[in-house]
Amino acid sequence: MNETSLGYFPEEDHSRGAVTRYVLPRLWAETAGYVVSEWFPYWFVDTWWDHIAAMIGNKIALPVAMRQNPNALGTTGMRDLELWTRLFHALEPERVAAAQNIRDRIYPQDSPAFKASLRQQEHWRRIVAEHSAIDPDLISRIEGEKAHTPPSERYLHAKRLAEAYLERLGGNAGSVNLR
Repeated sequence: MNETSLGYFPEEDHSRGAVTRYVLPRLWAETAGYVVSEWFPYWFVDTWWDHIAAMIGNKIALPVAMRQNPNALGTTGMRDLELWTRLFHALEPERVAAAQNIRDRIYPQDSPAFKASLRQQEHWRRIVAEHSAIDPDLISRIEGEKAHTPPSERYLHAKRLAEAYLERLGGNAGSVNLR
């Protein structure tokens, strides 16, 4: 692995290329100013970095096959997924800015790699815009399988912040802006 690409461990039972376990380059964390987005202390961290990597065009499957423990519960306590999905989409400009800042550090601006990375970003943003619909049936099924414990105070605090942010956005909450 190199310092300019997000490394991820392929998993047999996940979508091909989806990032759930990853190695975040130090350069990326330093450039973005975080390892975990303050908005997502629970879920979406892997998807957050996956989207940034897709916009940059730097994601490398590491040569270690990962297999989920068949007895593992997976992600637990998933609740309010519609809210978190809407927030994730509303925060796309933050991911775009992070991708741009990282791109600026890893590629010379006039280089073919920089230009290819910009094209990749626009391609990825179109894909996200086309597939950003929230599926209430899927959300209900996931929450039914995963939300078995009462929410913690920390979770409730994060949820209140997310709701307030989306309220401030009003009608733009959860929409994807291709500028």
